[in-house]
Amino acid sequence: MTLVSSSSSSAASSSSSIAPACFNPTATNYVQNPGFESSATSPWAATYSSQWTGRGVFANTASNPVARSDTYYYKASVNSANLGAFELSQSITIAPGSRVNIGGWVKSVRPSNSLGTISFSLYFDGVLVDSFANSAAINGKYQDLSVSNLLVTGTSNDHLIKFRVSSSGITGDIFAADDFYINVVSGPGGMPVCSGSGSTPSSIPGPVVLTPTPTPTPTPTPTPTPTPTPTPTPEPACLPKNLLINSGFDSYTGPVKSPWTLSAPGWGSTITQVVAANSRSAPNAFTGATSSSAGSVQLTLSQQFTVPAGVSYKVGAFFKPLRALQGTSSNTFSAYLYLGGIVAATWSGDTQGWKELASNTFAARTTASTLAFGLIVTTKGYPLEYIFAADDFYVTPVTSSSMPICAS
Repeated sequence: MTLVSSSSSSAASSSSSIAPACFNPTATNYVQNPGFESSATSPWAATYSSQWTGRGVFANTASNPVARSDTYYYKASVNSANLGAFELSQSITIAPGSRVNIGGWVKSVRPSNSLGTISFSLYFDGVLVDSFANSAAINGKYQDLSVSNLLVTGTSNDHLIKFRVSSSGITGDIFAADDFYINVVSGPGGMPVCSGSGSTPSSIPGPVVLTPTPTPTPTPTPTPTPTPTPTPTPEPACLPKNLLINSGFDSYTGPVKSPWTLSAPGWGSTITQVVAANSRSAPNAFTGATSSSAGSVQLTLSQQFTVPAGVSYKVGAFFKPLRALQGTSSNTFSAYLYLGGIVAATWSGDTQGWKELASNTFAARTTASTLAFGLIVTTKGYPLEYIFAADDFYVTPVTSSSMPICAS
């Protein structure tokens, strides 16, 4: 017999005892002042190198409507063509275990005939979640710098969103930013977001239905089957601790060989190569030396690598200047690591010995990615001189959901 509760008070009592089956966000957008419509920067915090002299919240004008929406936007400019970075960050309160969509709309405001080198990056809790480099095709057009369905990790409700811009080779207005957002997709444990503004689920449980449990028919005990001897499982493959090949140039001396590539116009072709000297770890290192030109010359040393899906990682290298440090505009000297078109780490220019250039952690992707990673060095005013040495490049997995990381 099936028993159905017909008392409305009993049904209400049963329903009220059921915990809410959805998560009620405390805000539609967890970013405060996301579009700078307060006409001020707060609660955003700005951090920048010295060349970022023009920065702040600006309003649209009839002749210059820069904002993506509404009236206000953030803009910054530089007075030096040297490589420098600008950051906007804000503390956010979100329950760990939630999944969120994070992003913001940014664009270069450079004239098309003077693009320079500009890259945009977005971080959450110190992890890079999205980035892109400016190009002629997207210059002046807002781009959605974002990540979807990101899991908020840790045990604290306190988190940090950070937007970063790197610029070099140009002066003047660099970028505009507007309409940042953090929207909750699901609550802790995958709990769906409630519809509407309340914490009540969108559907109310109906009457409680009680059905007697039928008496099971006894099942005869089967005759046990002998257990076969298990075949030993081979050790799983593991992910190398460095995804680069010949990362310290120790397998040969002379001109750079595959998988490394070198572009070095204006540098000495017979002396810009792998040598058994100036190494950080024996026996070899890459050394760059200029030709007879005293003009500005740039060198790019790079290697492509593939990072599997589900792997977060860091990149880095060791850099040593062999000429005098940064001087006047007539003898500039800079170096930085890049990854897939963005600046990953920058040499500070104030260290004469070996200096490690290291990135933050790059977030895992849902698909495997092949990226170019390398070193870019620019120098001027030192003809026929050794300029730098580089050694021990690395792309190091930090976490992996696809396979274990090798112990050594």
